[in-house]
Amino acid sequence: MRTIYGLILMVACLGLPIVLFSQNTSNWKLVTPPNSVQLVGVATQPNKTVGIVVKNISGEPIVDIAIARRLGNDDDISGVDTFASGMVAIQPGGTASLSFSNAPNTKPLRVVAVVWSDGSRVGDPEFLARLEDEMIGATLEMARDVRILASSPELDAGGADTAVNAIGPSGPHNSAEVASTLRRISLPGVPKSYLDAHVNRASSYLLIGSKRARSIILGDLRSQMQIASLPLSGPGVRRSSMVAQARQHGMSVLASKYQVIVAKQSKALERFSQGERQ
Repeated sequence: MRTIYGLILMVACLGLPIVLFSQNTSNWKLVTPPNSVQLVGVATQPNKTVGIVVKNISGEPIVDIAIARRLGNDDDISGVDTFASGMVAIQPGGTASLSFSNAPNTKPLRVVAVVWSDGSRVGDPEFLARLEDEMIGATLEMARDVRILASSPELDAGGADTAVNAIGPSGPHNSAEVASTLRRISLPGVPKSYLDAHVNRASSYLLIGSKRARSIILGDLRSQMQIASLPLSGPGVRRSSMVAQARQHGMSVLASKYQVIVAKQSKALERFSQGERQ
């Protein structure tokens, strides 16, 4: 049986009341903004973690969700982030799984952030500000790396080393380095002044976003390199076609893929830059 309780939370930056709801499933409660997500399952895993399953009931795709669990004086936060990994959102009616340590549960879980694919969001202002820096870092890094992929030779012409070295497998080592690298990048539809204000702060979350995006793109590139290294004369026509595709068009395919992702990310950040929430 699930019980719904209405609660009131004042959002500091807006000064407006929003109703939160506490959902009770198997003695676990989730305090969440209305019309966002719903707690639908809790299960203890063999590795002594607790799996939480939430359902998107908002009617719009969700690209980021973070849930906090209070342990003593600290928050144990678990989340699902599809923003940096390609905007493959949690669709309406879809579910997402999060994990927490299997410690005694004495207080309700609470949603601290929900971000939709159009850039609308709701949650704790401080946590949303961290996410914003992380998303800006990820998007600027992807935009930078897309340019490198698009200008590099294809894999059969030695483009792999060119792209990997230009992207930089080791990445920036601190926030100042990543700010210096990303300061030159602009995004379609997003005011440069807005980007500069965040980049110039050089927060650690900007670095986190940049590193994550760089890791994703390099992982995708290495997968293409691995396919391209296979012999053409393998079992089946499909394998030969995949190898040839990777060798002759792998770089341009990746560039096109991430250009689409950057356009979606930029659209969301455009709404962020306007200060709009849900």
